[in-house]
Amino acid sequence: MEEKKEKIKKMKTILLEQVELLKGSDEYLNFLKFSKNFRQYSFFNRCFIHRQNQNATFVQGFRSWQKINRIVKKGEKGIGIFVPMFFKKEKISEEKEKNSEDYNVLFSIGHVFDISQTEGDPVPEICKPLSSSHDDHEKMLQKILQNPDLNIFEEKISLNGYFDPATDKIYINSGNNATMKIKTICNEIAHRLLSHSTKTDIELRETQAEACAFLACSLLDIDSSEYSNGYIAQYSQNLKKSDLLNYFKQVDETVLRIVDCFN
Repeated sequence: MEEKKEKIKKMKTILLEQVELLKGSDEYLNFLKFSKNFRQYSFFNRCFIHRQNQNATFVQGFRSWQKINRIVKKGEKGIGIFVPMFFKKEKISEEKEKNSEDYNVLFSIGHVFDISQTEGDPVPEICKPLSSSHDDHEKMLQKILQNPDLNIFEEKISLNGYFDPATDKIYINSGNNATMKIKTICNEIAHRLLSHSTKTDIELRETQAEACAFLACSLLDIDSSEYSNGYIAQYSQNLKKSDLLNYFKQVDETVLRIVDCFN
């Protein structure tokens, strides 16, 4: 146990260094430039988007994707958002008429699509999918999938995976390789153990879960840095280094519990 705790401490230092190094790279700056193409949605709409697609990162409308030479894949289902519609009220007084115009606001449902639902011109990528390099990973995967207490299911989905708090079930993409599936399972188990929900701040939620995934994978002798570094950098772009350190301090026990699931 002490050996595992010591390795977690060491790997947290390495993770922080790798994320900070990535944030100073041209690769990351190109990613930020690309990110500026996308509007910021209201808090309510961000929660609504997350309920429909928990791994959504860059979302916009059908025609907006076309403007940057990407198209929505055939058969993809749009993510609903609330779109405000403004209607002028009748002017109710001379004074009000001189100073301003009031509006009634109604909402309709519009649809956007996540980047994972599109194809076309390449986009800056800082989360690189993990390659499967060991037969042991397949054995490890099958063992955890067969544990009925963990409620993990493989399905054809456009995401790597997601945790549904309402049913306490974890879903992973059946099309990914064994190594990527294990990394994703670690991330989703972290969400479960940390009691994350749509009410949890997304920067905290995703940064902590992926830090847990990276550290748990390290204890399982899997290097997930190619994916985890970029994922954490993406969700922590507005966080200070001190915030990241604080988030990382809170995950040790969760990491050990995740690793226990594989034993």
